Amino acid sequence: MNNDVEQHFEFHSKLKIKSWTAAHDQMLREFQKSIQWLGKDPLRNVQNRLLARMGAPASTMPMHLIFRMSPVVSGLMLFHFRLVYSHVGRAVADAWGSVQYAQHLYNAACRERLVGREDRWQDMEVLYANLGEGSFYVGGEAPKTAADYFKKFSLQMGTSAAAMTGTRRRGAPLASGAGPRGLKEGCPVSCMFKGRYVRGQIGPSGFLTPERVDQIIDLSLFEPIETPNDGKGDGLVLGRIEHPAILKEKAKKTMAMGTNKQQRKKAADGGRVTPSQLIQPLTWALQAETLELAFPLLTFHRWCWRLLRSVKESCDSLLTTRYGPGYLETERQLPFVVGWILMAAGGLGNDVPDRRMLEIAAGVIGELGGCEAGSIVSEKILGNIFDMPIAFEEEDA
Repeated sequence: MNNDVEQHFEFHSKLKIKSWTAAHDQMLREFQKSIQWLGKDPLRNVQNRLLARMGAPASTMPMHLIFRMSPVVSGLMLFHFRLVYSHVGRAVADAWGSVQYAQHLYNAACRERLVGREDRWQDMEVLYANLGEGSFYVGGEAPKTAADYFKKFSLQMGTSAAAMTGTRRRGAPLASGAGPRGLKEGCPVSCMFKGRYVRGQIGPSGFLTPERVDQIIDLSLFEPIETPNDGKGDGLVLGRIEHPAILKEKAKKTMAMGTNKQQRKKAADGGRVTPSQLIQPLTWALQAETLELAFPLLTFHRWCWRLLRSVKESCDSLLTTRYGPGYLETERQLPFVVGWILMAAGGLGNDVPDRRMLEIAAGVIGELGGCEAGSIVSEKILGNIFDMPIAFEEEDA
């Protein structure tokens, strides 16, 4: 995490955007400092200072002994930093639009069968499967036609389609009233523990009664798709819930969590539950969110931005011919390149579809997906470093 934050600052040393202020950078620096502070083993330093006062030699015990001796402390500390790390990565991705709009371009290229299976962008596939369509598309459904690619892009960008095509009414605003949509907040079960284990808040919401834990479990966006075969959990497979109505109801429960109304409703819905009945489902609910929580969005943001740079460079002459030399003023506007490409592919603006730029962009995506960089997050970071191997199931076309 420390290295990832440092690489972020190097990547953005000259690349700035108004929506990411100095205060945001300070937040990142404070997060990095907390990691570095922990890495120096502060408990060992305190121990050595006490030994020095007594005239005793410094400790020869291994560093970070408390983490070696206590899996609970280790797990809670990892949980703390992963929650903050996930929040930071999501904030960066939302500020720049890199991940969302790279996905829009990737979806269009795949839907038009311009990217072969062997060149699929594995890291994007993993993130998309974990976050769900609702994090990338208004209405929670990916577009399937050339005309809809651009419309969905415009809605997600917070800019009306009419504004970008030049057909808007005189005096109508460029931006839609809803504004840009960000990645939806995920990991609802894990986030219920943020107040206690990230902010250090102790209060009524911090006490884990069986009833409250039962409410937290009910927020999970995953459900069993294969039941345990021996009653102990072996063979259990959890799948992300995709039904829109269920997801909407889950979102309402998350918003109402902690209110007296929600607590009274849950208590009235059923009898009391014992702690032993909750341990296993809570473990499953937390484990189901582990991959999303550990996914390094900061790293992936940079790869998405590099992709958008390459697409812009490869399509520059066609973009200039169609939209003029001022189609892009600064690099921070790179996500708009996706909009211009999707607009041309759908024939919007002049009613003449032009897939050439989408085909070129698909070639750039294929180059990324076909090399090690296309799976660096899922295989090298998640698979090798975090020991979270990811298996893919091939679907029939």
